[in-house]
Parts: sequence; structure tokens; C-alpha cells
Amino acid sequence: MNDEPRSSRSILWRQVLGLAGLQGAISLAWVLYRFYLPQLLAGVGLAGTDRLVTMAEDALAAVLEPALGGLSDRARLRVGSRYPLVVAGVLLTVVLFGVIGAAGMSQGSLAQGILVSGLLLWAVAMAMFRSPAIALIGQYAISTRLPQAFSVLVLVSGLVGALTPAARDRILSAGPGYAFGLGSLVLMGAAVVLKLAGPDRVLGAGAIAADLPSPINWRSFIQLFGLGMCVCWGLRLFFAAVPVAVQAQLPQVPSATISLVVGVGVALMAVIMGAAAGRWGNQPVMLGSAIALVLGLPLLMSGVIEAIAGPLALVEMLAWAGLFNGGIPLAIELMPDRVGLGIGCFFGGFGATSAILGQTGLAISPWAAAIAFGLVTIVLLDLRLKAHQQATKAADPSSSAP
Repeated sequence: MNDEPRSSRSILWRQVLGLAGLQGAISLAWVLYRFYLPQLLAGVGLAGTDRLVTMAEDALAAVLEPALGGLSDRARLRVGSRYPLVVAGVLLTVVLFGVIGAAGMSQGSLAQGILVSGLLLWAVAMAMFRSPAIALIGQYAISTRLPQAFSVLVLVSGLVGALTPAARDRILSAGPGYAFGLGSLVLMGAAVVLKLAGPDRVLGAGAIAADLPSPINWRSFIQLFGLGMCVCWGLRLFFAAVPVAVQAQLPQVPSATISLVVGVGVALMAVIMGAAAGRWGNQPVMLGSAIALVLGLPLLMSGVIEAIAGPLALVEMLAWAGLFNGGIPLAIELMPDRVGLGIGCFFGGFGATSAILGQTGLAISPWAAAIAFGLVTIVLLDLRLKAHQQATKAADPSSSAP
């Protein structure tokens, strides 16, 4: 009789923690890059173009994330591993960190060309391994435990994203050489740690196809891309609205502290919601979270119920954690034999929305929040209806008889 605890059989924790370290390194690299982007461009005489460069990077991500995620699926079939693509992306990222830093300290049109090309290629390199790396989570947990496993990645990246801005001034004063060197070392170290953990271990069905995958499900492709777009829109609305609402209740607390607390709180709540999704199902938790956001966030933004703004903000933080944490497990569920492509679709939607908002700006209003999370709710309701129909058909074999 096997007395091994259930959790250790349903989640490969060592591999999950190794992947979480890589996810944290990716988040740190992006934060450092965005800190220095305006300064580097200004140094070569391109001040004020950082927004244009960011938009171009986001547009590239919208195309490259699905393409490179799909490439990792083919690599998994041909060579039995996604890890070589991850290593190639990490090494290319590190090299480009050096190119960007050197170009940013030079002058002239040549330096401008090298810097802009390096910046765009850096975004390509990051896209090259983000979806393949995150796709590994599908190997490390059985399907019902994927949200719980993925919540560890959300926790680590969320903490990096929340805590690093507090050290922004110190990082900027150290110079790009130090910052990019730190980012490179952390990325390479995280890749080595994941290698030592055994990146090719597989637990459960985990979306690892032994044969050629089935044809692309374009309906799922569109749903995931659209879901990524709406969740990215909601992400910006959430972090633009909730800290403001909390600040109104605690005017004596600095806004930077409020933002830090909200960011850390959401990261920690992802673990709670991951456990809830493991117990009650990922789609029901995501749907409940989306409904809570479509109803609660507009009320919080309108300020019509100040008396319960504090508790409502906590509810919205919990709901956001449940929705965001469920996105990648949902992508794996919808495209089980094309995990990289599914995750790439979700991230590609993020890139598309970021590019659009970079051009048009972001309207912060209750109506915008209602529309963004309303669209998410519609997609999730459609998925739940489809799942219910399939379950009903499976329970009544006579319904499929000729």
C-alpha cells in the first residue's frame, strides 16, 4: 500500500518550485528592462520614444507568443523536451542585455540603430521562451491540481512585480550595467536550477501528446486569445482602480505603500484561489471571480458605497486572483495536446491589448470595467455551457445514436 501523501502524487513540487524561480526571473528581467528603457533611449538621442518601442514589442508578442508556443509543442514531440528552447531563449536574452547596455552608453545614429534593434530582439527572445517555459507546468501536476501548482508561479512573479518598484531609485542609481548583469545572472541561475530539478518529468496526462496532435481547435484559439485581451484590459483597470479606492479609505498612508500592499495581497491570494480551484474546479472559480469583478469593481470605482469600500476592495482582490490564476490552467484544459500554443494564445492576447492601449490610452471608468469583465464572463459562460452539453451527452449515450 502506498502511503505517500496525495499532494505529492498530484503535483511535482520540486519541478514546480524550479519553474516558479524561472518565472520570477522572467518578471525581474522585464521590470529591470522597463525601468531603464526611457533612460537608454534618451541616452542615444531618442527621448520620448519608449512608448513607441513598447507598442512595437507588444505587437510582436501578439504574433510571436502563439507561434513560439506552437514551436515548443513540436519540439516536445520531436526531441522530447521543451527545455532546449527555454535555454536558447535565456542565452539570447542574456546576450542582448549586454548589447543593449553597450549601445545605450554610445552615441550617434549607429548606436541608435543597434539599440532599437537590440530592444526589439530582446522582446523576441523573451517571447521565445516564456510560453514554452510556462507550458512545462502542464507536466508537473494532474489536471485538477494545475491551478494550485500554477498559483506558486503567480505568487513568485507577483511578489517580484510588487516589491521591485520599491527599489527603483536604488536600481536606477546603480546603472544599466549592474541591473542587466543582475538580471542575466538571475535568469541563468534560474534556468540551471530548473535543469537540476528535472524539467522533463511528467505527471498525469499533463497535455503531453505521444503522437501527432489533433488539428488546431480554432474556436479555442480565438477564445483564449480574446480572453487574454480582456484579462489584460481588466488587469490595468484593476490596478488603476483598487489602490485608489483603498487610498481613499486610508488617506494617511502613502500611495506607494498602498500599491505594494495590494500587489502583495493579490499574489498571496492567488495561492488561496488556486487551492479553491483544485477543490471546486477551475472554470467555476474563474466564472465566480469574473462575475464578482463585473459587479463589484464598477461599484468600487464609482464610490457610491463608501461605507463598504474596504471590504469590497478585499473581495475584488480575491476575485482578481482567482480569475488571473486560472488563465493558464484553462489554456491547458482547452488545448491539451497543444499546450504551448494555448498558452501562447493567452499571452498573445495580452500583447495585443497592451499594443492597443499603448496607442489609445486607457479610460478608467466603471463602464470600462463592466465591459472588460463582462466579456470575460461571456467567454467563461460559453465554456461552461459547452462542458455541460458534453457531460450530458456522455451520460446519455443514446443521444448520439444514429
